[in-house]
Amino acid sequence: MLYQKNRPQASPRAQLEMRYNTARYNLLLVAAFTVINMIMLISQSGSYFLFSAATPYIITDLAMFFCGMYPAEAYLEYPGMGFFDMSVFYVAVAICAVIIAMYVITFFLSRKGRVAWLFVALGIFIVDTVMMFIFWDISAIIIDILFHVWVIGSLCLGIYSQFKLKKLPPVVETEPEIPEVEPEIPEVNSTENEEK
Repeated sequence: MLYQKNRPQASPRAQLEMRYNTARYNLLLVAAFTVINMIMLISQSGSYFLFSAATPYIITDLAMFFCGMYPAEAYLEYPGMGFFDMSVFYVAVAICAVIIAMYVITFFLSRKGRVAWLFVALGIFIVDTVMMFIFWDISAIIIDILFHVWVIGSLCLGIYSQFKLKKLPPVVETEPEIPEVEPEIPEVNSTENEEK
């Protein structure tokens, strides 16, 4: 308790900047976790990494299913099912790479307070959330829902913080005053000069 009282409080500007940057860095977090999830899905590790975007996972899962990449047991309910060419799978993975890249691109483009790019990221993630509700059983994805709500909330808070930052008065940078110092001239002994 004593530590908290003595700790210096961040200025309102610093707090708002921190919220904005946290929202931006959450985009990188989503992209990184999604890449890990995609690798685990394609390698058929049987594991699922929770904190990621759902749309790339859904697209890749469907492409793998319709290209016959899963074990034979996955197709027992669909006897005589024909499969697509593997090029469909590669196109699906390329689409997923573009979706993931959009999170990274919006992270970089939202630097220097360009809040419009956070709006773009928010729109992409809301569409991702809708896809999750359409394709997955809600009772099985409670933690995914919580993660999506957290990211959406973080992006909204970042957008709000940036608008608040724009309303703050600009920071006036003052140059530190450098005191003028007169150079010291060394004194020359007159006796030394006379001896020479």
